[in-house]
Amino acid sequence: LPSQERFYPHQELVADVVGYVNQENDGQAGIELSQQNLLERLRQLVDGEESNASAAEFKKIQQEWKTTGAVPPAQSQELWANYNALVERFYSNRSIYFELKELDRKKNLELKNEICDKAEKLAAQEISGAVVRELNELHEEFRHIGPVPREDQDAVWQRFKAASDVMYARRKEQMDGLREQMEQHAAVKRQLCEEVEPYAQFQSDKITEWNEKTKQVLDIQKRWDAVGQLPRDKAKEINKRFWAAFKQFFHHKNEFFRQLESQREENLRQKTALCEQ
Repeated sequence: LPSQERFYPHQELVADVVGYVNQENDGQAGIELSQQNLLERLRQLVDGEESNASAAEFKKIQQEWKTTGAVPPAQSQELWANYNALVERFYSNRSIYFELKELDRKKNLELKNEICDKAEKLAAQEISGAVVRELNELHEEFRHIGPVPREDQDAVWQRFKAASDVMYARRKEQMDGLREQMEQHAAVKRQLCEEVEPYAQFQSDKITEWNEKTKQVLDIQKRWDAVGQLPRDKAKEINKRFWAAFKQFFHHKNEFFRQLESQREENLRQKTALCEQ
């Protein structure tokens, strides 16, 4: 029989061609798989929740898609159709996202303007602790409302801040006046301390004198109670000074009447004994 080489002189060339074709098919299959993976990533991006990172991921997928290479026309047409459809959906979703985001910002602006209205009404009221607490609550509410349109951001904050500044300035003025008034109270109560302290050393064996001094001490206490609040940093020292003298006086008074009652009991005992005799 004739040799194979005689009848197939180009079999090595044929083998090379077949190998090349297989490599090319393998490469195209890899490209197709890569594009399928990109489509899946794009599909997840489109179906997922829109975020600030979405645009960056989308651009990354586009860049990778451009560098994957070509695939056979039969597969290419379907892949490109799917790719373009997902791209359109992404842009559509993103347009809706920004529209909703803009609507949300406008709603936030309305809410912040409502808070400004409340703050301005508070600023017209008489300053009190309750009004200041309400303003602080408005600040907390304002802070937790989301962003507003960029062009309105500074204006709405300045409006709210202006109303707040008016209130805080009035509150400071009120507190400064109250502090000055409390300093005056402190001076008055120190004077009352000086008045009551001599009574802490009073001693007598006469009921009439004790009753007279008691009336005077209670009059000082009445004037003490009529004086308003003291500064926090001075109240303890002044109160302690006054009440120490006040209590000392009544301690001595009670001791006098205790001894007096004891003496009376002794007198009764002695007189009873004399009656018996």
